[in-house]
Amino acid sequence: MNCSSCGKKLSKTSKFCPNCGMKVEENSKVNSEEVKEEKDNIVEEKLDSIKNKEESNINVEENTVNNSSNNNNTTNNIGINSIKNSNGAFVASIVVTILSFLTLNFTALTFSIIAIVYLSICKNETNVDLKQRKMHNGKVLNIVSWAIFGIGVIIRIICIVLILIPMILFNEYSDESYEHDDHWEDYYDEDDTYDYDYDEYDNLIEIDFDRFMLFYKRSTPSVVVLVQTTCGYCNMYKPIIDEIAYDENINIYYLDITKLTDSEYNQLINSVDFFENNTKWGTPTTLIVKDSSTVDYLAGYSSKGVTLSFYKKNSIIK
Repeated sequence: MNCSSCGKKLSKTSKFCPNCGMKVEENSKVNSEEVKEEKDNIVEEKLDSIKNKEESNINVEENTVNNSSNNNNTTNNIGINSIKNSNGAFVASIVVTILSFLTLNFTALTFSIIAIVYLSICKNETNVDLKQRKMHNGKVLNIVSWAIFGIGVIIRIICIVLILIPMILFNEYSDESYEHDDHWEDYYDEDDTYDYDYDEYDNLIEIDFDRFMLFYKRSTPSVVVLVQTTCGYCNMYKPIIDEIAYDENINIYYLDITKLTDSEYNQLINSVDFFENNTKWGTPTTLIVKDSSTVDYLAGYSSKGVTLSFYKKNSIIK
């Protein structure tokens, strides 16, 4: 035991410190108070430690609850977005299925049906990862079916265009009243022999509208005279051209426009280029036609000499 005042070591029986004279009882009292204070400090420190641990445990629990709540909210948001995406893809698959069926695109139809199956299974799936994987596969199949459907539509449009272009370019006369391709052999052969209609002029050849259009398209020149039954100058001109046809041994055709139907007359005016530049014309009118165009024309009644000169000018006779 030591003196509380000077620190000198004391015996157990000492009542006073031999060095400083302080009572040993006071020293022990002081020591007991110091010990008590130390104990109180230790107790307080332990209580503070326990309190801090409890507070930290409470904070951990609160963070755990908050994280769990956030995870639940995130999961719910993911689930809602997945449902929306799945519904949109499902509707798109149904649309492409209907369109593929209507256009008989069976390849696109197959892919779209598989996509519908995937997306239907996806709606009832509880596993989030597996659900997202199936929804992804359904979307991919849906995109593939739309792509195949689009390619099929483009190919069909191209085929239609390729079919229509030749019809437009090579069928100059598409009117039902003028379809000569099926009847060409009835009118023409290699010997230039035709089924003609003759009248009192044995060397003139009367033709109808269809045969006139046939000559109009030929690659060799043809002489066609437009006449009318009631035209006096036409009746005066017929003997002249009949004599020329006999003397020169050539074919001279004439078309009586009074025998044409309204449809044939309108087509004549709209199809033959002569009438585009000659709005005022009369009968008789002599046309030299070739390759769907009018090479030259002679308007009105003309003498034999003028008519022969016109034929020689266009190499009909030599």
